[in-house]
Amino acid sequence: MDLLNIEEVASFMRCSSSTIRRRIAEARKGNSTFPLPIHGDRKRGLWRKDDIEIWSEVPSSNTCHIESPSVRNRHIEVTRNQLRELGIKISDHK
Repeated sequence: MDLLNIEEVASFMRCSSSTIRRRIAEARKGNSTFPLPIHGDRKRGLWRKDDIEIWSEVPSSNTCHIESPSVRNRHIEVTRNQLRELGIKISDHK
């Protein structure tokens, strides 16, 4: 059984350690399906590599996706621009 520390999980998921910590916090609140560490405390937790691989393959509709406000705003702006290009009138209210 391969075990990963938080830095290795972050590298595997292509995100930062702080993002992993946020996902852990959301999972502890019951707002995410992100796997919790099987051993250790919050700073030195260890995960089964299989658990992370399986979780990362779950379609995003079955997971609680956490994104920063700036990323969310970027996605909204891209969507608005795409709608405008299609000739769909939208409100600019934020």
